Amino acid sequence: MLLTSSHPTPEPPILQLRDLAVGYGKPILTLGEGAVRARAGSTIALLGRNGCGKTTLLRTIAGLIPPLRGCVAIQGDSIAALPPRDKARLVAFAPTRHTPDGNVRVEELVMISRFPHQGWFRPIDAHDRDVVNEALRLTQAAQFAQRPIATLSDGERQRVWLAMALAQETPILLLDEPSAFLDFPSKGHLVVLLKELSRVTQRLIIYSTHDLQSALWYSDRLWVLHGAALYDGIPEEAVRSGVLNDVFGTESSVFDPACFTFTPRPPGGDDAPGFFIDAPAGDPDAICARRVLLRAGWREVPRESSGAAAIRKGGGEAVWHLPNGRCVDSLEGLSLWAEGRR
Repeated sequence: MLLTSSHPTPEPPILQLRDLAVGYGKPILTLGEGAVRARAGSTIALLGRNGCGKTTLLRTIAGLIPPLRGCVAIQGDSIAALPPRDKARLVAFAPTRHTPDGNVRVEELVMISRFPHQGWFRPIDAHDRDVVNEALRLTQAAQFAQRPIATLSDGERQRVWLAMALAQETPILLLDEPSAFLDFPSKGHLVVLLKELSRVTQRLIIYSTHDLQSALWYSDRLWVLHGAALYDGIPEEAVRSGVLNDVFGTESSVFDPACFTFTPRPPGGDDAPGFFIDAPAGDPDAICARRVLLRAGWREVPRESSGAAAIRKGGGEAVWHLPNGRCVDSLEGLSLWAEGRR
């Protein structure tokens, strides 16, 4: 089944998924009679719970496993009907983990990606070296091109895997959880790099991820696996549709479209104490105060609701006026008050 936004893709698609069903023997994802289209020069974040079929879908698009039904078309050709070398000239697939010999130098490893264009007998030429050097430059991996892969950090290795995919010179890059095992700053650097590369090289980049916040900020579109269906739309429409909460919401958290993130559900549900904040819209202190109260298990309600605690910002730096004439002069003080009143 396909869930999609109502606005058509403005440019001719480089990738089409037509009437597609994927899985191993039994379908785990079925798109129905509709077609999913993706254009060159864009980034798509593939989201879904563990085990929902993200890797299976990527491997099917890459032509590594056949679809159970339907067609993956790249530049109008069915990927399943092509010989392996032709597939490798259209799609580069980078799995979550690579296990190369630790003594191989980075430059040598990236050069392996030129094989679809070389074959067994054509030697490495100047064009191959230019392509590899450009891939290393674009991924900011040139500074460690002569180092053995075993000496690199996880973040540096991810840049090498991306350089390998670029050096393959394909119009489509498929990356399976490229930000796995990275620390928070490295995750941010990677998704920014993916977006820049898609625009500079006009490649289509599809990557699976569990980093919802980065996907919402930096991806052109989201593919969200929801049961056997795939939602396709821009991030803002995905937020408005409710699909993110349907897929990732839990008994303890709910997706808040006002701040594009998940927030705690009050343990007491509708019986939890209510609050509203009286402060200018977008005020940074008010945003932090709201988080303090939600984290403490309070329930945000409409302004001036009966029985709700009015939290009003006073003068100075975040002086908060509380019910019954009390006030606190810090967010920590507000947190202590909220925990004590819950």
